[in-house]
Amino acid sequence: MGILLIEDDGSTSDILKLALEAAGFKVDIARSAEDGFELTSQRHYDLIILDLSLPDMLGIDLLRDLRRTHHTPVLILSSLVELDAKLSSLTAGADDYMTKPFNMKELLARAHAVIRRAVRSDGPAMVAGRLRLSLSKMILEIDDEPVRVTPTEFSILEHLLRSKDRIVSKDSLAAYVYGNSKQRDPRIIEVFVSKLRQKLAASAAGQPFIETVWGEGYILRTNCCEMVPQPA
Repeated sequence: MGILLIEDDGSTSDILKLALEAAGFKVDIARSAEDGFELTSQRHYDLIILDLSLPDMLGIDLLRDLRRTHHTPVLILSSLVELDAKLSSLTAGADDYMTKPFNMKELLARAHAVIRRAVRSDGPAMVAGRLRLSLSKMILEIDDEPVRVTPTEFSILEHLLRSKDRIVSKDSLAAYVYGNSKQRDPRIIEVFVSKLRQKLAASAAGQPFIETVWGEGYILRTNCCEMVPQPA
């Protein structure tokens, strides 16, 4: 599996490269946003680890550029610990966010988890009315039309679909997405669900799919997934 590390700090990138390669990854390093973007156009990566502080561009701006053309999972690794920085990154399309200093074992676990969410084993599709999730190809379709979502958004929808018509708490979603990670934050789930809800509504003429149950969590209503007759 290949990882692109976009990090301008030499000591940090060297340490990460050694640890990731020891874990079995092939690692390329980019010291700038420009170099990182160029590498993504030349080869396929299973994961991009991105620092937010780069010499030629803000990492979040690079993330937005990447999301216009790439589905590759992105894990942010930043010294910015403020919640706003995390929320902005996740809203821009990041799949996970870790802060520096970090525990190497946890970073490796998070990297594997993000990649695992993006790579599905063969299996039947999950179908509920207008929604169809292909687990093997990680494709979401509404009325047979593909909807572009990130691996984390796909995982959240999968969990909701498996629990359709039942309330799923933020803690349950966070545990499903992040496992036992110490850095998991249920508040981050709100950002992912909000983005996912927007994408679903935009592809289904504004029809709601995910309902918020205040103080409890979220629910995917089966009757919200039925076909809507089109006007003559």
